[in-house]
Amino acid sequence: MSQFAFVAQGRLYVQTPRGVREVQSHFGDSIRQREQEIQQRNAWKRQGVTGRYMGHGPEVDPAEMPIHVTSVASGNEHEQLLYTLETPAICGLLRSLRFGEDEQRLWHSNERRITDLCRHPSEPRFACSMRNANDTASIATMNGEGSNLQAFTEGDSADIAPRWIPGSSTRLVYQSAGLARNSEGIICGLGPYGVHEIDTESGQIETIIEDPNRDLLTPQFDAAGALYFIRRPYGARTSWPWWKTVVDVLLLPLRLLQAVYGFLNFFSTLFTGKPLMTHSGPPGKPMDAGRMILWGNLVDARKAIRKSRGADAPDLVPKSWELVRREANGTETVLVRSVVSYDLQTDGSILYTNGSAVFRRAPNGSVAQLAKHSFIQQVVGLVGTDNAEEETANG
Repeated sequence: MSQFAFVAQGRLYVQTPRGVREVQSHFGDSIRQREQEIQQRNAWKRQGVTGRYMGHGPEVDPAEMPIHVTSVASGNEHEQLLYTLETPAICGLLRSLRFGEDEQRLWHSNERRITDLCRHPSEPRFACSMRNANDTASIATMNGEGSNLQAFTEGDSADIAPRWIPGSSTRLVYQSAGLARNSEGIICGLGPYGVHEIDTESGQIETIIEDPNRDLLTPQFDAAGALYFIRRPYGARTSWPWWKTVVDVLLLPLRLLQAVYGFLNFFSTLFTGKPLMTHSGPPGKPMDAGRMILWGNLVDARKAIRKSRGADAPDLVPKSWELVRREANGTETVLVRSVVSYDLQTDGSILYTNGSAVFRRAPNGSVAQLAKHSFIQQVVGLVGTDNAEEETANG
């Protein structure tokens, strides 16, 4: 049976012969514990008049702190899982030797954020995407012990999802899109993603394929030189229905009054300790877990499920999200539709997910469902896991 890992709503899961189970991060738990200790030490600053004049807001429960796994990669015969984990304050790169047991922290930073992790199949090197302070993203690498993080691309673009090209220790394929900014330097648009290649030794960058009307996502080469990628229509990120503009204009006076009230309420609370209204109303509505952002597009997963009319594993993205294989001569074949994420396997099969389930497409084209889960964002096959799982089961 295929063994794989997947990320769903920021949580990491593995499928083994014993079934699907969640991988708990001890590093994430330690972050919550540390935040709890900091709050206890600084509790006096939030008490009485002093706290109000210092402008301290209400405490945030550490148990509610968002801690998300942002990417997962397969290891080798010695390390089963590699994953990146992120909180509002810190980002970490971790590896697990036995499906969540013996977790080791390889790298962490308060300033830098990395994701889209990919381990070289035969050398102790990682590739990743590194987010920069100016909202761009660069392709970067680090050594097998999590040090010497080095960026290789630059410019006003989002360079993400790198993958090592088979047979090379220096060449990577990745997706890239240009950023559009207004006169104040604020990002106001993102161009279509194209497929690019970089040689980290020479620094040479080559555009492999672009399409002004489509995004080309998560490119991978197989050992035979064929290029795979997810293709979807471009333009959803910048479209804005005309009726929403009319609604915004009509609601402008109400929103202005709300802003004035919020301003006055803040000062009343700050200087008197009492809000303008003693009843604050119902608690704020939390973010809808049924909405996922996939490669820059907001996907209403719950709406897709409702439209599926009770399907066993409903597609969370449209059929226009196609997994394509492009041969060296330029011939393209659509392999599967409604694809959120995929991973090429050494036996020629393909693991992929439609957001609700994980499937395996065999080399002969037959498809088998392997597991179901809610709101899957990424799937990756695992190698070197059989013995570790048996030891875990027997131990």
